[in-house]
Amino acid sequence: MSNSSKIDIVSTQKRMLVVLDCFQDHQAILNIASHLAVKQKMEISALFVEDVNLVHLAGLPFAREVDRVSHIERQMDQDRITSALAKQARQIEKLLKRLQEQSKLQITLDVVRGHFTNEAMSAVEVDLLLLNKRGMRFSADAQRDAGKAYSLPLWVLYDGSPAAERALLIAGELAQDQAGLNVVLKVQSQLEAAALKEQVQAFFSGAKIDLHFYAEADEDFPFVLQNIKQRGCRVMVLGRQNPENTSKTALLFAEKANCPVLVVS
Repeated sequence: MSNSSKIDIVSTQKRMLVVLDCFQDHQAILNIASHLAVKQKMEISALFVEDVNLVHLAGLPFAREVDRVSHIERQMDQDRITSALAKQARQIEKLLKRLQEQSKLQITLDVVRGHFTNEAMSAVEVDLLLLNKRGMRFSADAQRDAGKAYSLPLWVLYDGSPAAERALLIAGELAQDQAGLNVVLKVQSQLEAAALKEQVQAFFSGAKIDLHFYAEADEDFPFVLQNIKQRGCRVMVLGRQNPENTSKTALLFAEKANCPVLVVS
């Protein structure tokens, strides 16, 4: 089951897909998307995914929910859940219309019922894919300080592949208005780390970008994760390779590092 809502659909060559669900702070992730889209001169396609598991769960006779305000437990009602999802879709449409008026970006909205990860990673005809941690909502203080997000560092994952080079290009363009760019080198040895570091330095030769490097072998992810949490993360940029590996890596950074992830095709 799916439905679709469109806002001023105009086809362009470059498109960013922003994947949303009912558990996110939509305004926060759309602010990031609009900033990226303006810099990259892209249109935005927003995809709101109605969680099919949530809808199915609400149809079971033993499913219960707790009201966040009253803390009263009650049986989940499928009609109420479906109505709430439709209301969220309308709210997102209002946010997008306001965003379009402010930014002059070309924006579309689609609403589908499915699985968040599957819908996000199945998108192939997009230049950039932006997704955030599911369930990420921000406190009132964080929302008031939303402007500080733009001062947080950018991160990019680099392993020497053509996909990683495309990610490096986008990350470098986005980092030009920032103090620096943090590069996570995916390596198997220190020798490989040195070679990849030289590649990145040569790639940005002549550019005024302050580079910081972190080597990540399979067992080093906790170290990299600790650094991301300590220094903050505006966006993690990575290249789209095979769908399975890209999906795992993107969700790993989104879920563990609480970091919006930008996948470059």
